[in-house]
Amino acid sequence: MQEQEGGRSGTGGSGPDRWLTATGQSYLELSKGQVLGRSMTLHPDAILVREDTPATHASIIRSGLLRVQRLGADGRRQIVNLLLPGDIVVDELDDRTGYSVECCTTVVLSRLRLSDFRALLAQDRSLRQAVLAARSRRLERMRWLTWTVGALAPTERFCAFLAFATRIMPVDRPPDGSLVLHQQLPRADVADLLVTTVESISRISHRLQAEGLIEILDPSRFRIRDLGALLAAGATKDVFDAMS
Repeated sequence: MQEQEGGRSGTGGSGPDRWLTATGQSYLELSKGQVLGRSMTLHPDAILVREDTPATHASIIRSGLLRVQRLGADGRRQIVNLLLPGDIVVDELDDRTGYSVECCTTVVLSRLRLSDFRALLAQDRSLRQAVLAARSRRLERMRWLTWTVGALAPTERFCAFLAFATRIMPVDRPPDGSLVLHQQLPRADVADLLVTTVESISRISHRLQAEGLIEILDPSRFRIRDLGALLAAGATKDVFDAMS
């Protein structure tokens, strides 16, 4: 219970993740139910966008996390981006061969037929601005993830990921000033996102705990004692600040 005393932030509320959801929330308020279409709940591993299948609906993510993925030349799954609450998925993958979108967690979204969505888009300038802003956030996120994988060593990648996760996943803020991260992605998703293995993630986690950077409370909860030190270990502070 003590861990809850300092409060919690997460993808649906106030807190350090505001930059991820503010535009999406404004869009949802703007729509007043008309644009939202039909509400749907999808379970982990459900497919939202099938590989090489043209879009028929626009989807607004209300809660949960999804992965944009493809199979590499070696047959291994590559997760190239994460989709978050506030993201608006239209037809961006129609011209990208081999990509699909699946749920990492339980996802609640609203769907509207693509023809109806495009008609509304043509009429509503604020909606167009919201779609462009959501697309810009998604591209910035993908650039950050691409840079992380391409420029950092495995331990640095995991440190960078944990810091990034404090922006998109629930966080408890106990009075001692630490952060307790509720890590919501399956381990296999984390490994594929960071282009490593589940076994390597486990070894890195325990090494970071031995160094005092984190404490493993259970398989899905990590106490981050000093976010600045974690960012320094992830060699990503300047990029992280720029995304903020």
